[in-house]
Formats: sequence, C-alpha cells, structure tokens
Amino acid sequence: LVAYSTEEHGIEIFNCNNNKLISNITNKHLNIDVKVSAFSPNNEMFAFINNQTIYVLDINSKDMIQMIDTDNEEINIISFDSSSKYVIVGTKNGRVLQYKYNSSTLLARLCSLPYVDSLENQISSFAFYNNYFACAGNSGSIHITDLRLHTNICTIQHNRCPIGALCFSNDNTIVSGNNIGEVRITSLHDTKKFKTVRTPLASIKQIIVMQNPDYVMAIGDSNIISVIDIKRCKIAHSKYIKLKTKITNIDLINDFYLMVALQNNEIINIELPSEVKLKSLIISNNIEEAYKLITQEPMLNDSNAHRLLEERFEDDYLKATKALLNNNDVEADLSLE
Repeated sequence: LVAYSTEEHGIEIFNCNNNKLISNITNKHLNIDVKVSAFSPNNEMFAFINNQTIYVLDINSKDMIQMIDTDNEEINIISFDSSSKYVIVGTKNGRVLQYKYNSSTLLARLCSLPYVDSLENQISSFAFYNNYFACAGNSGSIHITDLRLHTNICTIQHNRCPIGALCFSNDNTIVSGNNIGEVRITSLHDTKKFKTVRTPLASIKQIIVMQNPDYVMAIGDSNIISVIDIKRCKIAHSKYIKLKTKITNIDLINDFYLMVALQNNEIINIELPSEVKLKSLIISNNIEEAYKLITQEPMLNDSNAHRLLEERFEDDYLKATKALLNNNDVEADLSLE
C-alpha cells in the first residue's frame, strides 16, 4: 500500500499493484495551510504542521493522537525517527526539536545552528539510521547526533554550499547533496576525508538508497533521476529516468517499485529491474539477455543473482573447454548456447 497527502482531499491510501484507492482520511486541520508533513516508518501515523502546531494522526483509527504547540516556531521540515516513537522538526531559525509522538512536552533541543553572515541558518534536511540522526542547513554543515543518548557524534563541514538532501547508506557513511549538484560521500570514522561526485542535477533535494546499498538515487529541481555509485564514487546513470514534468519526491516500495510524485500532482509507479527478473533469465538459460540486463542496470552487480550468473557461465565455459579438449565440437557448442 502507498499513502500520500493532498492539499484538498486529505490522505489517500491506494494499492500500488492495481492503483485502487483503499482509504481516505480527512481532518479539519489537514487543509491547504499544511506545507510540511511526514508518515511514520511503521506506517501507523501521520504528522503535519498547521499554524505552528504539530498534529499527530493515527492512520488506522483516523483519530488525533496529539496536538503539540511549538511556541510559534516556524517549522519547515518534519519527520519521525526510525523507531516511529519521536517526532523531529526543523525550524527556519536553525533549531531541531524532538517530541514524543504522544506528548506535547518538548523532549530535547537536538541542535541549534549558528547564524551565517547575519542570516538565519534554516534546517533543510534530515536523515536517520537506527539511533543516528543527521541534520543540515543552509551553511553546509552536517550535525550527527545519537537520539537515544542525546550526544553529538560529529559535525561535518566541507564548504558553505546549502545542503538539500541527506541519507545514511550504512552506520558509517553519510551521503549529502547540495545546491550545486554535488553528491558527497563521507565516512564517519574520518569526516575530513570525503569523495565528491558531480551530477547533472541543478540543486539536489532528495537522495535515497537503492536495493543495492552501493547505489543511491538523487533528484533535484528537474525532471530526471540520477543514479550514483557511492562505492566507486561515480555516476552510474546521469539520466536513469527522464519524465516530462519536474519531480518532487521519490520512494522505493519493496525494492521493486519506484513511486515518483510529479509537480503536476501525478504519481507514477515504475517497476525497477530486480534480482527476480535476472534470476528468471538465468533459469530460462537466457544468459545473453541476463548479461545485457546487468550492463544496463549496474545496480545488480555483486547481487546474489549476479553471482549465480557468473557461476553458471563459468560452469558452461569449463564444460565447453573440456569438450573441445576431447574433440567433441557438438557438446562444446551445446554448452555455450
């Protein structure tokens, strides 16, 4: 199931396999004034901001769980943490605030970014990985915190380019995207060492990890999706997907489907080449097409299906070599078909 929020029709939940609408959730506070919102990772809650107030809604019962007064903070980003227990918000004046989803009391101020050249350093992006939380702002700095212990892990500052997107690829690596189209891969063990990949995106606003964690997808203020190989630090596909309208948001569903939200309010469901397809080609002995798929989709490199293909090819090659040594041309041809 896929859920999305609209300005005028509340939350709509549909089946991505047949595009059938399953449920609709409306609330008097969920209206055109709502500009930032987030679904919880456990798919049970929805949080949104209306007039500096945080509302937490139960998706199943459609009841309001909590209303949180933020003391007139101007909030421009909201998210649940990885455990779905906490609501984290970022403000235009550089503060990051933590609340429990069912309490109106401020639990912690996780971060306060300093002003830059007398200008507000607003929070622009979040990322979560287990207890790790990362945030970034217009100054180009990234702050990583342990949400459980409320301790600062590290602060990363490579330049002063505003950061529009963050994601953890694992517990040791954070990937960031800035407003000049650069993707930076930084190890948390040594934050002074990093790799930069320049993309065709004008301003990166979202990065997500793909089914193969060596690759990430990135979108910017454009109609294309780029794929970056963060292990080899290079562009895998500069224009992996190109659409007619600007892209506002992307999300992976079960690793096989890519949901793409467009600026014209359309949502497109794209089936991605997967290990399942690669395995089916191997099982049907369509080795040539299997290798073509890996060439087109480098994200399948080093997958279990890819290793199976290599083993299959090696077995066939050894059989053919043995047949040729025994002067059996027919058996050699059959082994390589």
